[in-house]
Amino acid sequence: QLNQRANQLAQYLQTKGLKSETLVGIYLHRSPTLIVALLGVLKAGAAYLPLNPDLPQERLEYMVEASQINWLLSSSQLSQHLINCIPDIIYLDTEWLTIAQHSKQNPNSCTTSQHLAYVIYTSGSTGKPKGVLIEHQSVSNFIQASIENYELTHTDRILQFASISFDAAVEEIYPCLSVGSTLVLRPPAMLDSIPTFLDYCQDYCLTILDLPTAFWHQLVDFLVVTPNASIPPSIRLIIIGGER
Repeated sequence: QLNQRANQLAQYLQTKGLKSETLVGIYLHRSPTLIVALLGVLKAGAAYLPLNPDLPQERLEYMVEASQINWLLSSSQLSQHLINCIPDIIYLDTEWLTIAQHSKQNPNSCTTSQHLAYVIYTSGSTGKPKGVLIEHQSVSNFIQASIENYELTHTDRILQFASISFDAAVEEIYPCLSVGSTLVLRPPAMLDSIPTFLDYCQDYCLTILDLPTAFWHQLVDFLVVTPNASIPPSIRLIIIGGER
């Protein structure tokens, strides 16, 4: 079903004239529609710029201006401030009936391994954020290395924790889907507290967590001071990164 929806979106985008290395902004909250949007853009042969709606407006506007995107995939429910400065907006909620008229088959694409897959912006901690261009061959190599090193199988259940604007999201999403694992999209309430986070991990029978270092420290601190608290037994692997 995910593949078919992504195919329909890809076919629709191709009718709009999107082609290799056309850069498309994706301005959506974490949801199944977000995953469809990512795959749909790649299948159309275009490249995407992830724009997390939770980022400060000034940063979002800077990325839009610096990247010079002319296309945006979004939702009619989101703020109009960002999308008013982009010429072509596709609202995936209100336009889906039209999109769904397109074929569910894999689209034709002339994209090669050297073409652009996405642009990710750095944090800007040492100045202004910089756009980093990632090609398909780099993503493909990273996916394969992740599958092998983390020994991923279709029985895994992997938490999608990171912001879509952070490169760790790539590590969570694509290796998982490539082997048929279950991708569990983190609900906002999961971060209400560490006990709540652990409860969700248990309820979802998660097997793999990919966490930023700061959150891992919070989790460990809680486990140290809380009697009988533990990481759910279903979790077989925790990946930590993003900082020392």
